Amino acid sequence: YMTATSGGPLRRGQILRYVPSRDEGRRGETRRPGRLQLFLESADQRTLNMGDNLIVAPWGHLIVCEDNYSSDIRNHLKGVTPDGKAYTIGRNVFAGNSEFAGAVFSPDGQVLFVNIMYPGITLAIRGPWTSVRT
Repeated sequence: YMTATSGGPLRRGQILRYVPSRDEGRRGETRRPGRLQLFLESADQRTLNMGDNLIVAPWGHLIVCEDNYSSDIRNHLKGVTPDGKAYTIGRNVFAGNSEFAGAVFSPDGQVLFVNIMYPGITLAIRGPWTSVRT
């Protein structure tokens, strides 16, 4: 998975995924190459607003950090289901509305760590992740 932060017709972002060839890394790959697919394209700022970096959560959803530079539209930490449905995990309430960045899970998958660039803090968010509702 990868992001195009300002991709799409609305310039609010896209998430793309690479689907490997059955022959990935072997001779037949040139005949049947892998494909890049559009996984999610923002239809409005509520769906996704300039997703900038992402990780795959232990339960298979994507965790996406938003990075828009607006004083009116807040940055969010989003989740995206395997079928492409986005949901909100958190919102930046600090003045300045800096981006979320560097999301990562603890080795046991229980704690999500994420940074907010300004004021320069790291948050530790504990589940229960089994009750994520979309």
